Amino acid sequence: MGDLRSGMQSGDRDIIRGIFSFYELGSLFCFSFDFEYFKSEKKKRKKFWIILLVILVIASGIWFFSTFVPETTYTEIVDEKINNEITIVQISDLHGMSFGTGNSVLLDKIKAENPDIVVVTGDMYTNGDSNGRKIAVSLMKSLAENYVVYFVNGEHDNNDDYFEELSSAGVRVLDYKEDEITIGETTLHFYGITNVYFT
Repeated sequence: MGDLRSGMQSGDRDIIRGIFSFYELGSLFCFSFDFEYFKSEKKKRKKFWIILLVILVIASGIWFFSTFVPETTYTEIVDEKINNEITIVQISDLHGMSFGTGNSVLLDKIKAENPDIVVVTGDMYTNGDSNGRKIAVSLMKSLAENYVVYFVNGEHDNNDDYFEELSSAGVRVLDYKEDEITIGETTLHFYGITNVYFT
C-alpha cells in the first residue's frame, strides 16, 4: 500500500483524507493532534510574553514620568490682606535630582510661571551626596539671578557651609530669621525655622 502522506501538500497536513488501516489512521491522528497542541502552546507563550512586555513598558513609563518629570501643583490663596495677585513657586525635596542639563527643564517650567518669589523648603540634596549638593547650589544660583529666592533647609541639607554658599549666591537663607517683602500693594512676612526636629 503506498504512503499517501508523501503526496500531501503542506496546507493539507491538518486534514487526513484517503483509505488507511486503523493503525495508520490512529498514528497519523495522534501526530496531528500533538502538532496542533504544540502550535496552541506556542501561541499561548507568545501571547504571554507580549502581554508581559506591554506591562513592563507601561510600568517603566509611569516610573520614568513620576521620577524624572517635575510635577506642578497649583494652590490659590484668597485673603483680604492680599491686595494684588502674587505668584510664588515652591521647590522641595529634589535630593540632587537634575531635570535636564543644568536643570533646564525645571528652570523653563519656573520661568513659564513668571513668579514674584521662589521659596525652597529643604532636602535639595541628600546628606553625603557631594554631586547632588553641587546640583542644588547651581539651581538656586540660577534662580537667584532672576527671582527673589528664600530658603529653609530640611534634615538632609542641614549644613552651615551650604547656607553660606547659598547666601553668597544671593539666596535669602532664613536661619531663624524674618524677612519682609512688598509686592505691589501687598506686604509679605517670611519666617524661617532651621531646626529640623521642630514640630
